[in-house]
Amino acid sequence: MQQNKQQPLPTPGHRFPALDGLRALAILLVLGHHLAHYVALDGKAAVFRAVVGTGWNGVYLFFVLSGFLVGGLALRELEETGTLCVKRFWVRRLLRTWPLYFFLLFANAWRHPGPIEPAFWHYLSFTQNLFSPKFFLVSWSLAVEEQFYFFLPLFLALLWKWKHRQIGGRVFFWGLVIATYLYRWIEGNGFYKFFHTFAVLDSLLIGFGLAYWHRKQKLGWLLHHPNLYAAMGLVLVYGAHFTHWNRFLQTNFLFGGQAIGFGLIVGATLSPQFACSQWLSNRVLRWVATLSFSVYLSHDKPLYYAARASQYFGLQDWGLIAFLIPSVLGGSMLLAWVLYHGIEKPALRWRDRVCPKEGNVASEEKSLIRLKTSAAKS
Repeated sequence: MQQNKQQPLPTPGHRFPALDGLRALAILLVLGHHLAHYVALDGKAAVFRAVVGTGWNGVYLFFVLSGFLVGGLALRELEETGTLCVKRFWVRRLLRTWPLYFFLLFANAWRHPGPIEPAFWHYLSFTQNLFSPKFFLVSWSLAVEEQFYFFLPLFLALLWKWKHRQIGGRVFFWGLVIATYLYRWIEGNGFYKFFHTFAVLDSLLIGFGLAYWHRKQKLGWLLHHPNLYAAMGLVLVYGAHFTHWNRFLQTNFLFGGQAIGFGLIVGATLSPQFACSQWLSNRVLRWVATLSFSVYLSHDKPLYYAARASQYFGLQDWGLIAFLIPSVLGGSMLLAWVLYHGIEKPALRWRDRVCPKEGNVASEEKSLIRLKTSAAKS
């Protein structure tokens, strides 16, 4: 008889280094998409723009990853402690994103020559994505995530106390997914509406659903055949780009296909049997993933100055691309490294001191109990 050489499937508390690789790929896709805007549509390198320009879908991969990772943290605390400290959840999230975001927001506002649209208070309240943002444009996706981080713990904390929480949770989950598809269908192809929360909410929900099903150990169908489902995910992600001939397919499947396809890819990455796990876990991609938040919020500056330099030198077509790729990548990584070590990392250290994780709090409480017990015995 042949022995089963398959590796055991990971438990719900397991860490997945390959997800860092996916995060790095997501930011590289976004960088490529924005870089492609500077390449002529009818030039010799138009094929480069056509291929790399599809990298806008990297933001959907970010959403699925955020839904899985942040949703998984909330579910883990609920299952291990029986409750969810909403205040601690919020504080840890805001100390993760707010320091860098507000630094760059005010830095951009200080140098912005014209009126800020929509009003500046929308950027302070993370509602700019609802009003066709024209300033600090990359912040629209962070606004979506901040809204998700605000309502998710509230909903889970309330739902967990309900006797019929499983039924209520499923109804609410699928109701939001259906609402997302209805919103895209009703609003049509308006590009500015692409930034609306309900235009992209299904990506976050699919990520959260993966976290829930994984913790309930109901992803065996995907984890046992990760390469097959990852391939299906890629077909969905890039096959969705060929739906422009039909309004119904384009308004629903173009965006919905990204969410479902990336959901399958993220789910496949959870399996140790996934063929690309080792490659996605390499040091370079994990380093890029560490800087990904800083890169995302600040890469427009290196891109702008690299494009200005290319115009000064009169570069076109493949010469332009050969100049932009290393310039934008190098400049973005360098600026992100400075921002990460100057703002992000100190803020994260301070966060872990003033607001430790649930596991750290539990371990501290156990240590105090042991000390009190020892003192009583002595």
